[in-house]
Amino acid sequence: MSPGTLVAALAARGIVLRRHGLELGVAPRRLLTDADRVALRTSKTDVLALLADLAELERDSTVARLREVAATLTAEEHQRLAAEAAAGDGLAELVMAVLAPPATTERR
Repeated sequence: MSPGTLVAALAARGIVLRRHGLELGVAPRRLLTDADRVALRTSKTDVLALLADLAELERDSTVARLREVAATLTAEEHQRLAAEAAAGDGLAELVMAVLAPPATTERR
């Protein structure tokens, strides 16, 4: 699973990921499955990088603009975006993570 898909899937289940420097915070931990833990350990570096990118997009208001554009997409376009993210398209992954419920934040 790509980092963007992982972040979006966890956020959809109400799991909040936070970046604390080089550490990854997860809450509530009780919602994590063993498979989630393995996926997060395996892709921790990439997830941290994605969270840093998302934080930067939040700071410059790009996230708000992307959400506005996403609201105009058809169901088929959302499915195609999800498929592109799952296939490893970095931009699509980032957009999918942006469109996930607002459960990804960064703390310094």
